[in-house]
Amino acid sequence: MNGSDFVRHLSGVYWKFRSELKNRLKDYGLGLGHVAFLQMVLDKEGINQEEIKDKLSMDKGSVARSVSKLVQLGFIKKELNLNDKRAFRLYPTLRLKNKFPEIVKIIDDYFESTTSMLGKEDMKGLREVLEKIYND
Repeated sequence: MNGSDFVRHLSGVYWKFRSELKNRLKDYGLGLGHVAFLQMVLDKEGINQEEIKDKLSMDKGSVARSVSKLVQLGFIKKELNLNDKRAFRLYPTLRLKNKFPEIVKIIDDYFESTTSMLGKEDMKGLREVLEKIYND
């Protein structure tokens, strides 16, 4: 496989996952990118937008737009950081805590149906390759 084949396949898989999961998550008003935000807020209550920006390698504007949407949807709440009046801390709402298991199940079910033709060794190899590329 050459570089252009790799990019074409990787891009195709990404867009297929993104499109299908957007459709499956539409009742929640979420896109695939929002799930990482939600997971981070659940994992670290009080996280700030700068931490999310750094961990997800996103620009400030994209983070701010996503946070605004998630606040509007009632999944997270923003509270002023008392140590830095320019920054906010993000917290999960009860809605997020109640709905997140459903959201994860939707993603897991789609992932399972999409990768069902792969055996354990194929999945292990795929995970290892993706982690190497991601962490490089």
